[in-house]
Amino acid sequence: MKNGMKNEMNTMQLNKIAAVFLLAVPGCVLAESSVVVYGRIHAGFDRIETSSSATAPNGESISRVSDNSSKIGFRGREDLGNGNTAFFQIEGNAKLDDGTGVINSKDTFVGLENPAYGRIALGRFATPIRQINGYTNRFVGEGIQDDANISQLGGEGFNRRSSNAVSYRTPVLQGFSATIYRASENEASNGDRIYSGIVQYVNGPIKGAVGYEKHKDLRPGFSEKMFRAVGNYNFGGGGGDVGVAWNRMVYDVAGGDLQRDYFTITGAYKAGGGSFIGRFGVAGDVSGSAPNGSSVTIKATTLVRGDDSGAKQATLGYEYYLSKRSTVYAYYTQTNNDRNANYTFGGNAFAATKKGAKLSGVMLGVIHLF
Repeated sequence: MKNGMKNEMNTMQLNKIAAVFLLAVPGCVLAESSVVVYGRIHAGFDRIETSSSATAPNGESISRVSDNSSKIGFRGREDLGNGNTAFFQIEGNAKLDDGTGVINSKDTFVGLENPAYGRIALGRFATPIRQINGYTNRFVGEGIQDDANISQLGGEGFNRRSSNAVSYRTPVLQGFSATIYRASENEASNGDRIYSGIVQYVNGPIKGAVGYEKHKDLRPGFSEKMFRAVGNYNFGGGGGDVGVAWNRMVYDVAGGDLQRDYFTITGAYKAGGGSFIGRFGVAGDVSGSAPNGSSVTIKATTLVRGDDSGAKQATLGYEYYLSKRSTVYAYYTQTNNDRNANYTFGGNAFAATKKGAKLSGVMLGVIHLF
């Protein structure tokens, strides 16, 4: 009995000595990792119409419930001491309309950060070009209210989350920081490569960024690139904000390249317990060094060099805030294609929109954050 008590006391003393030793060693810290579960549940009822499509030359309409980028995620941080932090995130979709979803299909990564040296992350996550969408994409979600399918040709274009990604963000200096990013959808030694980077400035109500992205061999044998500039000003005091963006896409094709510019302006004004929101975007005609009539197809959209190959898109909406976490809204979007353009909606697109088609849609939705 005495030996048992003695052994127990020795064990307690050893544990105390070990704890004191660990705390005394420079750079060695006993820290706990904090993990947060978060998410967004977002669904809407759509009524969308098009004047013509591949399956209905005289037009068609659809009424349906659509998920609008619902997600669930887990993120955590651990203080490693000396200003160092380890972090991770696992994020996936949680589609309400059809019950599908993959736990790590969205921004999923792990990394290290130090305010003096910057931040490095590895995994599958959005390119810097996509990350600055929030400067002008004031609407929530990826439904008819999202202009990414016309501004960046969607997730097959420059609105990407890419696999095998690594990024580095510099420390913030006088409001400025830079992010560089490299990824590959194909791990082969001669596989595709994605290079993306931005320089951004954030100071009080003013935010701005310029960016560049290049894809090599995503279309085997060809490259494509985007130049982008965005800005946002917040009026403060609950007055709302305004944002502007310009981007140029350049696609290599046989015989030269295709070039297209896009400009958008968006704004929000808070009133009546919610916000009125509006956006107007213009896709210019497709030009470039390739012969007239040259084209490239990215997902469901075909860029054709020549006149009348642009489009205009407008979205209006009102969001009413039931609480800090719950919102109801009504959005209306209209896209007018020129006779040689077939841009479609984003997350709620028709299978194939005919050239020159006019699209319109109304969405009534509910958002809950947790």
